[in-house]
Amino acid sequence: MKDGNPSTIYLKNYTQSNFLIEKTDLKFELNDEISFVTSNLVVRKNLHVPNVDPTLMLHGNKNLQLLWVEVDGVRLEDDSFHKTDTDLSIPNMPDSFELSIKVSIKPQENTTMMGLYRSRTMFCTQCEAEGFRKITYYLDPATPIKWRPYFKKGIEDWNSVFEKAGFKNAIVAKDPPSKEEDPDFSPEDIRYSTV
Repeated sequence: MKDGNPSTIYLKNYTQSNFLIEKTDLKFELNDEISFVTSNLVVRKNLHVPNVDPTLMLHGNKNLQLLWVEVDGVRLEDDSFHKTDTDLSIPNMPDSFELSIKVSIKPQENTTMMGLYRSRTMFCTQCEAEGFRKITYYLDPATPIKWRPYFKKGIEDWNSVFEKAGFKNAIVAKDPPSKEEDPDFSPEDIRYSTV
C-alpha cells in the first residue's frame, strides 16, 4: 500500500450515527482522466440514538472532489455544509430525506487498491469501509437495514451445527434494542456478541 498505514479506530471511540441509510444507488461515469460518481441515498433519523443532533456526518477521502450536494432535489449552497479533507457535515437535516452527492475522482492515481482504482486498462473496486470512502461520502459503515434479515438468517443457520453437538437454539440473532427498550444496552457489553 503506497499511501501509508491506515489509522486504527477503536470500538470504545465509536458512536452510532445520527442517521441511517435505507437505500444506496451509485452512478459511475468512468473516464481515462477524471471519473464521476453520483450517490443517491435514502436517509432517515436513527431512532436508537437519543436526542439526535440533526447534523448528518459523512466520511470521505482527501482525493474526493465534491461537485455538488442536493437534499430532496434542492442543490445546496457551499455555505450550507462543511467539508474537510475527510468529512462532509450537513446541519439541520429533516427526519427523512433523499441525499444526492456528485464527486470526481482519479482512479488511475489511487494506488491503495481500495475504493475505485485502475489496474492497467481495467477499472476495479474494493469497497470495504475504508475503500468506500475513496468513492463517495458515506456514513460510517454499519449493516444496512435491508441486509439485516440475511445476516440474521446466516447467523442462525449455525444452529444446526450446535444441535448436532447437543445445544438447541444456541444462537439467536436480534436487532439491538432502542434506548427506550433497554437504556443500558451497549454493543461493548461482553454478554452480547455483536455483528
